[in-house]
Amino acid sequence: MTRLSKTFFIFILVSLATACGNSETESNEPQNSETTNIEIPDRLGFTFSPDRSPIWIYDHNKSLLQQNRKVDSDTLQPQVLVDLINSTKGGDTVRLELKGISNDTVFLKIHNSEILTQQMGSAGADDYLSTATFTLTELEKVKYVNFDFEVGDHASPGTYSREYYIDRHERNEKLKTPQQINASRH
Repeated sequence: MTRLSKTFFIFILVSLATACGNSETESNEPQNSETTNIEIPDRLGFTFSPDRSPIWIYDHNKSLLQQNRKVDSDTLQPQVLVDLINSTKGGDTVRLELKGISNDTVFLKIHNSEILTQQMGSAGADDYLSTATFTLTELEKVKYVNFDFEVGDHASPGTYSREYYIDRHERNEKLKTPQQINASRH
């Protein structure tokens, strides 16, 4: 290789390296979905995908909750959990507002609760309230969740706990007929 060829080759390499190294000064356009679909550590103490999937989900076939993912209760923050519920359950229609925490109870307000109490049906309202209760009782030392909203046909305000939903589910299972039990297994 001649001296001119080596110089030209080095010039090309330096040009390429410089062009590739300038990615920091390029536009701030969002990356495509292939590059953003990675797991990211969250303030909640677990890893999540960008969809921010819920901690607890309601199984409508069994009428009970299932844990969707584990969390580290030592690192949980009440407002972060409320934001997670708002982003995964009610969307823009049913919004929780954190009013405070006292001892072992989280206090929440739901403004404009007509969608929850009148339009979601009993199963939808039960899904919403039980999922919110189980999610917020992931907080260390929290056993109860108090919901403040206007009473309606499908939901009532009050204080709920995991035990309330577990006991209710067990009572309902005991009241089922053999035909209902067989139907729920299929």
